[in-house]
Amino acid sequence: MQSHTLLLVLFVFVQLSSVHAVTRCGWAQSFIKDMGFPNSKNTMTALLGWMQGEGSPCRNNPLDTTEPWARSSDCNSAHVKNYASLQDGLDASAHTLRLSYYDHIRARFHANADAISIAQAIASSPWGTHDAVAATKYCQEHYETCCHSPVKG
Repeated sequence: MQSHTLLLVLFVFVQLSSVHAVTRCGWAQSFIKDMGFPNSKNTMTALLGWMQGEGSPCRNNPLDTTEPWARSSDCNSAHVKNYASLQDGLDASAHTLRLSYYDHIRARFHANADAISIAQAIASSPWGTHDAVAATKYCQEHYETCCHSPVKG
């Protein structure tokens, strides 16, 4: 009887944990909405490729921004941040991307340019995701894998 109770408790814990898990696609859809970008396969794939290229170990920060934010902490020596909540990470990333030296990235997203064109703008920007093009090509070929990868929270 005790083993059944333990299994039930473990099952409930796993279910509750998975409810709060956010995938890259979920994060990307929220970010696209916050930024006013078209919600399309191009913009989604470009964002997934950007996240893939960053490979972030930081909490609620799949684009690896260094933007200081309330309740944030350093994740690494480059001062990429851990954010206390998903919304903090979305807000800090949006704030960073709205800086003037990312105008060309935003323009390509707003124009619904093809994902590789957006990735080229990201790779040539001061953001620092130099392998954005290769990562975006990977996500074009493995969309579901990129989409369903969890955002560390």
